[in-house]
This record gives sequence, C-alpha cells and structure tokens, in this order.
Amino acid sequence: LVPSGSGLMSVMVPILQPVTETLGVNDQILLTSLSFGGGLGNLITPTLGATIGAIAIAKANFGSWFKFMIPLFIVWLVVGSIVLFIFTAVGWSGGV
Repeated sequence: LVPSGSGLMSVMVPILQPVTETLGVNDQILLTSLSFGGGLGNLITPTLGATIGAIAIAKANFGSWFKFMIPLFIVWLVVGSIVLFIFTAVGWSGGV
C-alpha cells in the first residue's frame, strides 16, 4: 500500500536484497520486479489519488473499476512474470 515508487523501494529492498543475493539473482532483477509490482499494484490500490481521481472523472465507482481491471491485472502479471523469467534466464544486468 505504498504508492510511491521510491518509498516502495526503500521499504522492500532492505528486506528482499539478502533473499535475492542468497538465490543468486541479480539486484537489477529485484528492482525491475519491484517496479512491475508497484506499477501494477497502483492500478487497483484505492489509496492512490490519481487512480481514484480518474475513476471520479469517469463518473464510475471503484467496484466497477476493480472488476474491469482485474482481468487486465492478471494478464499483465503473467506477462511481467514471463519477462522477469526471461531476464533472469539470460542473466540480464540492466545496463551496458
């Protein structure tokens, strides 16, 4: 429920970095997965002002938005998981 990307990283990286180090996963994969998760989570989190503002402008309610977003969220979650799997399999390090 942390809508800020930098806030999410500051909370989660100290917890998850030792886990990824133990598993032999690159730190860039950790940051990419947290970015994917944070971005996708913000689409359905009722505490994000931009999401609620967009729903209000559209004159919809959160329930209808949630029902609309869940199938898309699941598709994007699967696609993001596949992308992270491929990145990990090829040893992607996020840079040059």
